Amino acid sequence: MLQLKTSKQLPPIPVLQGTGWSLDLTVSGQSMEPLIQAGDIVTVKCKKPDALKEGDVICFENNGDFVLHRLLNVNSTDNKCFYEKGDAETKGHWIPGASVLGVLEFINGDPIDPDTAEQITKFSQRESDASELIGRMNLTPPPSALSRSWRKLKNAYRRKFMNEGR
Repeated sequence: MLQLKTSKQLPPIPVLQGTGWSLDLTVSGQSMEPLIQAGDIVTVKCKKPDALKEGDVICFENNGDFVLHRLLNVNSTDNKCFYEKGDAETKGHWIPGASVLGVLEFINGDPIDPDTAEQITKFSQRESDASELIGRMNLTPPPSALSRSWRKLKNAYRRKFMNEGR
């Protein structure tokens, strides 16, 4: 999980959501590689949950930490529940909209390239769908085999991404 320590001096998230403020945060963790790496400085723009769209990299609060993960699905019935997943993770989670601070705007001062973001979103969604399908079919491959397969697929994509530059 990509975690960013929260500041106890910040107002509550529901207050921040409507401000439009931009916050600079330092990343620790690897769940969003290859797009975001440990040590990167990210800028998050505070937004209300209804302004977010699938594919955005969102920042949300989880147990006192800020977490950056990709928004893959919005609950169509109430738009208040979001399915998030780190690009380097195989499973995601549903989170409440009230915990979402905003959306990633910059990495180390550079804007997010829309084409790269779209490619990574598609990759992340396919990975999440495959993981869900395996669970629904009650397939239980040996953990080591599944882990090797995910690692091989991710490493190939990372090599492609890193060769094209960030």
